[in-house]
Amino acid sequence: HIRMLDRTVFAVGLLSPALTLPQITNIFFSHQAAGVSPITWGAYTLFSVPWLMYGIAHKEPALVWSNAAWIFINGAVFAGALIYGAA
Repeated sequence: HIRMLDRTVFAVGLLSPALTLPQITNIFFSHQAAGVSPITWGAYTLFSVPWLMYGIAHKEPALVWSNAAWIFINGAVFAGALIYGAA
């Protein structure tokens, strides 16, 4: 049962960040990020760093991969909000 839970958490940890891809696509193809807060997405990006470090320190692959993905995904939204958010 634990192995099944481990696999499920690993899959969810990778699929959850993928749900933000439409937001990224919308920002970068429309060149518009009105209403997207760079402060919020920057904070999401920064807050994933300690979780990534925790996962590395505790050798937890699900935390490592998930938070690495979140850093990339949230960082992309953050960058898009900075580039295209100002009217």
